Amino acid sequence: MLDSDKNFDFDNYSKSVKDKFKDKILKELYLSYIESNESIDKFSNWCLAISGSMIPIIFLNIDKISPYYSQLDLKFLIYILVTSSFFGLLSKYISFKINAIKPAIILINKGIQEILNEIKDEIDIVEKRVEK
Repeated sequence: MLDSDKNFDFDNYSKSVKDKFKDKILKELYLSYIESNESIDKFSNWCLAISGSMIPIIFLNIDKISPYYSQLDLKFLIYILVTSSFFGLLSKYISFKINAIKPAIILINKGIQEILNEIKDEIDIVEKRVEK
């Protein structure tokens, strides 16, 4: 393709290479996030377990705690625990989706590496043409 084109636009080609490089960097960043996600999952599990176990304890012992706290305080505490549980479940859902696509991301990463190798070959051809 490059050998037959006599009016080669080096600026557009350079921009294309930079865009592909930027995409590669972003995908690598995303892949590194997926690989470090396990430590975040452990923390999320603990937070979800704590908030999930506190809600029934509060409901079962509401008559014993109500003399010490007002109704508004208890409603606020339950609201915070339910909200925490909701976001914990949402975090687990997102984590499961991310872990499900992890093998696909790795395969895509290999494909991108092959594309970058092809681009490198084309860059070598362009550099030889510029030197002439």
